[in-house]
Amino acid sequence: MAKKKISPWLWGCGIGCGGLVIVAVIVAGGGFMFLRNTFSGFEEAVELRARLEAEHGKVEEYVPPVDGVIPADRIEVFLRVREGSAEPRVTIVDTFRSFPMTEEEARKLEEESGLEAARQVLGMVGAGVGLGGRIGELLAARNAALLEHGMGMGEYTYIYVIAYYSWLQHSPQDGPENLSDNVKVNVGRLDGRVHRRISSILQNQLQAARETGNPALEREVEALEADRRRVPYADGLPPAMQATLEPYRERLEASYEEVTNQFELSLLQRKGNFSIQAE
Repeated sequence: MAKKKISPWLWGCGIGCGGLVIVAVIVAGGGFMFLRNTFSGFEEAVELRARLEAEHGKVEEYVPPVDGVIPADRIEVFLRVREGSAEPRVTIVDTFRSFPMTEEEARKLEEESGLEAARQVLGMVGAGVGLGGRIGELLAARNAALLEHGMGMGEYTYIYVIAYYSWLQHSPQDGPENLSDNVKVNVGRLDGRVHRRISSILQNQLQAARETGNPALEREVEALEADRRRVPYADGLPPAMQATLEPYRERLEASYEEVTNQFELSLLQRKGNFSIQAE
């Protein structure tokens, strides 16, 4: 019988680890908020986002190739961006691994002697508090790598969604809970914000393809309008799009991380004078 999995931010208060409530603030729907200057990575990510948009435009302005085929050299750039942001990604995974992820693991912690339990709980509080900074570092590293390699966030979003969700069929709902019992989340529903962005991108592509025509794209845009959580090409990528991705299957699979997936496409903005929020 599989162990019942729980999220670390749900059981935190139950075992007297109130400090882990901060994890809920970090991950709830991706809409986390922090005071400015609390975590330098968030501030850096906001500044780098402004530079990215000045050079490459906003996410919603990106126009993919009219046939949807991602050129090989752009896949290479995408993979270099993933490599450039790999270190904070690994650190985030290690941090989540330090939390009990099942009821059984939580009970074992409660059964520890007072001193040992206190030591472990204090360690988890510190890890939970530090987790926000690590997510900020991930987003800053991603933006810095995008600037370094000449890719905008719109193109990055397009490749991420098409390669990981549409083609390799990873779930947009992948996240920290994937650490529990090796259970793979199998819900192919896009976050509303990501859906709006990718829908705008495909609308741009459709406008650019008006002269040459792209019936598959037209059908897909209609499907996205009808279903506000649909993954693009949920019924299968057109053969030409698959053909250019196929030589990169192994490297793309290796570059995907289930645990951090929910943070990967986050955009940060200043919210007033003293806070930063994901959008």
